Amino acid sequence: MNPKSSCRLYRAGSAVFLCLLAAFGDAAAQQVRLPFLNLQPYEGNPILRPRGTTWEAAAACNPAAVVKDTTVYLFFQAKDRSGAGRWNGTSRIGLATSVDGLHFVREPEPVITPTYDFESPGGCADPAVAEIDGVYYLTYNAFDGVHRRVALASARDLRQWIKHGLLFPEEGETSHGAIVPQKSNGRYLMYFSDGKNLRLAYSENLLVWHAEAEPVMLPRDGKFDDYAVAPAFSPLVSGSELVLFYNGLDQARRSHPGQAVFALQHPGQVLQRSERPYLSLAARPEDEPVIMLSGLVRFKEEYFLYYGMNEETAGVAVSPELAAAIRAQK
Repeated sequence: MNPKSSCRLYRAGSAVFLCLLAAFGDAAAQQVRLPFLNLQPYEGNPILRPRGTTWEAAAACNPAAVVKDTTVYLFFQAKDRSGAGRWNGTSRIGLATSVDGLHFVREPEPVITPTYDFESPGGCADPAVAEIDGVYYLTYNAFDGVHRRVALASARDLRQWIKHGLLFPEEGETSHGAIVPQKSNGRYLMYFSDGKNLRLAYSENLLVWHAEAEPVMLPRDGKFDDYAVAPAFSPLVSGSELVLFYNGLDQARRSHPGQAVFALQHPGQVLQRSERPYLSLAARPEDEPVIMLSGLVRFKEEYFLYYGMNEETAGVAVSPELAAAIRAQK
């Protein structure tokens, strides 16, 4: 199956889901095949980089992405230069917008800043955004300088965010919450990392979450993800399956992108999983930057996959056809 020719977006309520159109019969009967989406790095990368001497001086990376009307909104992790050698900078979440998905205008001030003890001194990092029934839910990693833990904020206008605190205060290390924008068995789902493994949480109202104790996906010996795994952004819903883009750490703590397919009605069941990294940015492994997938949108009939590079800048991957069209315009 060619995802570029057989995918489309549709709206159910206010949430956007992915529908894979089967060549024959019902779409739900068509299985997703990995790797999913053929994308390549945009030649104009990086699309975001550090700037100035204050809140975004050290990093502008790991952007979450969402489309509203005719605009792409990126919520990126910005980092200052405080705390070198200790917590290595305080993170805040900035906002950048674009009308083409490639060139962005950044807001002068962050939209989410650390205000609680559990967010300081490390700050608010690694955002992920899901839109459900006209409300945007943004998860982020709250870092007190020792532990990272998943926190939640919500908004209707993408600028005025209301914080809802830590989602799993009883847990130790948690990170990278990725909300599924469709119910499974009458409840909302979230995949998250406990620092090593992928786990599941459930919610009735999207504000109060209950974590399952048992992991649903583990690191694999001898693979690119043999140290830890964490979701990158909200899974895509494809018929009866969920396509999860994730980031896997190797023993050297380098991040590599992967993909996994889960059953929507049995979200702890892994149906497929990448055998090798999904995206490469360099011809030689020794030249490969640290890649952290962080956002995916379908905009103007094209997919845009956003990611952080070396925990400092941000890039985007696009289809070969769009890349060729961009080159032809130069």
